[in-house]
Amino acid sequence: MYNKNNFINRELSWLDFNERVLQEAESIYNPLIERIRFLGIYSNNLDEFYRVRYATLARLLKVKGKKNEYSRYFKPQEIIEKINFRVKVLQERQDGIFRNIISELSNHNIFLLKETDLTEQIHKDYIMKYYNEILRPNIYPIMIYSLNTYGVFKDSSVYLAIHMRYVAETANNKKKEDFALIEIPDSIERIVVLPEIGDKKFIMFVDDIVRYFLPRIFKFFHYDNFTAYSLKITRDAELNIDNDISKSLMELISEKIDERERGIPVRMVVDGDIPNKLLSLVLKKFNIDPKATIVKGQRYHNIRDLMDFPDLGLDELVFKPLEPIAHKVFINSKSLIETFKKKDQLICLPYQSFYNLLDILREASIDPKVKSIKITIYRTGRNSSVMNALMNAARNGKKVTVFLELQARFDEENNIYWSNLLQKEGIKVIHSDPGIKVHCKLLLIKRLENEKLVYYTGLNTGNFNFYTSKVYTDFIILTKDDMIARDVNNVFELLESNFKKPDFSKVIVSPFNMRDFIHTQLDNLIDSYNNGYPASAIIKLNHIVDEEIIEHVYKAAKIGVKFNFIVRTTCCMKPIYPTIAIRSIVGRFLEHARILYFDFNKNKDELYLSSADWMPRNMDHRIEVTYPVLDKNIKKLLYDVLQLQLADNQKARYVNNHLNNQIVSNNMPPINSQMAIYEYLKQYFSKL
Repeated sequence: MYNKNNFINRELSWLDFNERVLQEAESIYNPLIERIRFLGIYSNNLDEFYRVRYATLARLLKVKGKKNEYSRYFKPQEIIEKINFRVKVLQERQDGIFRNIISELSNHNIFLLKETDLTEQIHKDYIMKYYNEILRPNIYPIMIYSLNTYGVFKDSSVYLAIHMRYVAETANNKKKEDFALIEIPDSIERIVVLPEIGDKKFIMFVDDIVRYFLPRIFKFFHYDNFTAYSLKITRDAELNIDNDISKSLMELISEKIDERERGIPVRMVVDGDIPNKLLSLVLKKFNIDPKATIVKGQRYHNIRDLMDFPDLGLDELVFKPLEPIAHKVFINSKSLIETFKKKDQLICLPYQSFYNLLDILREASIDPKVKSIKITIYRTGRNSSVMNALMNAARNGKKVTVFLELQARFDEENNIYWSNLLQKEGIKVIHSDPGIKVHCKLLLIKRLENEKLVYYTGLNTGNFNFYTSKVYTDFIILTKDDMIARDVNNVFELLESNFKKPDFSKVIVSPFNMRDFIHTQLDNLIDSYNNGYPASAIIKLNHIVDEEIIEHVYKAAKIGVKFNFIVRTTCCMKPIYPTIAIRSIVGRFLEHARILYFDFNKNKDELYLSSADWMPRNMDHRIEVTYPVLDKNIKKLLYDVLQLQLADNQKARYVNNHLNNQIVSNNMPPINSQMAIYEYLKQYFSKL
């Protein structure tokens, strides 16, 4: 049994991360519209937290006398209470930031109008046209009293709860009030840009346009007073996949996706001004347990929609665009595949364009020497350039195999769509078993050269996803190293042969040997230190949760091994020894790459890239890969990237026992590591 005091609760640590996102919305050093978008990211993160992590705790409350991952240290009820208190404080802070930003927008002649602010005829005419052409076909009021069965709130959609009444003197036989509900259509943009007047710009939430037209929508009833209060439900989003052997995984997931909309409500966010009578009626009629978390907030919900806040043509209020760094080796080569035949290549996202990888796929699809392409896909959008490239390869006679992870949370529907489409193109599509996910991101190109099959591999720390490649920091290693290529081929054989374990030489693969590898590396650090060398490690991950590994780190740190951790999101480890330093970087881009650097002695250091975080699921319940960086120049580049992040004193926060998210301070000149890395990579690739 580990010491409870040596660990931070996972959920509370996650909230600590999301506060760092809120700090970016608060920071006056970020452009104003980008601050608005950070509010949207914060809200979107919180929605997912309630749908997954909070919902898990709520389910655990119903489990009587059964051991679980929380019962050893933390009682679910205790954590739920702490979450609710923390979120309430953060909600008030979010609302205050939103009000301040709206006020600051007016200093730039940008005005957010409510329905009561519409005085200019040009705006009235505009929203009348907007209502008739866009809103009117999508507005379907629900009369609350008329419901004779329980209704269903769609998960995370915004609704207006409407109170209609007569204020003027009326005849006794007239109904004095009524209540209705209108869903704000999620198929249209939430923020509407109105016509400019002079140098002034105007925007409105769709919610307020609906409010403006309530007398028209409900004209049948002849009420003379309407008030509307926004509300939103967040539901348990876990898909409980039954072990029904008569159905495929795709069939099981397809059935469960629809059930997600009817999951148990775990949170309701409501306008703080909503009357108790109307709130009680909504809870009763829509079968919502009053014990679900009720958060009273401001007028607008689904702040996540602010992620798509329009630029409004004001370049000074958004981040300055970064020109993608040219990959000169690719530009100067007739064959991209031939470039990593000679030497390993690196693509650095988002600093370089994802088109570099697409160009490789495009070349492979028409190269007569290429015989097959294999790839693992975890997340992809509905409009995927990668999928289109793979289908084009199949049309050109290449044998294409795609491992498509159907269990990628919230991307299940997209992945089912692509699974069907790829199979229609004659592409072999493989899915995982319900009990295990495939989270590694691998590309394997087989080419016939001199009557011999030669393997070219791509190993990615992130997803083969064009959209996320613009905002996620990731690295793609392209190599022809025979042993790595053979290992990658063995991973695909593993996926194609019902998870029969093959042997691996250089690539570490979970759930087979990832955990042992990490423990071995930590033991080697301990041995090096005991032999008189100042052993150290720099570990960059998204999550550190695994208690067994954390305890091993403590063991090494206690004797003097020095650790620098860069952990983006969840960190259950505490810096209980002075040899442990933990920081988190939240900035313009989402830190996503996993890098492991071990310095054993002056003659031996090793650097690895990985798809895996230090979590039990990544160690024991997923197919993940960690792989050594063999090219000395690329290894030096990645080490320098780590050093720049350790020097960050603008976007790096201390992760400590106090969960206070203080910016890392030092006596160095201001360093924003993401911008510093961009400048460093520009210099590096200009010299190739």
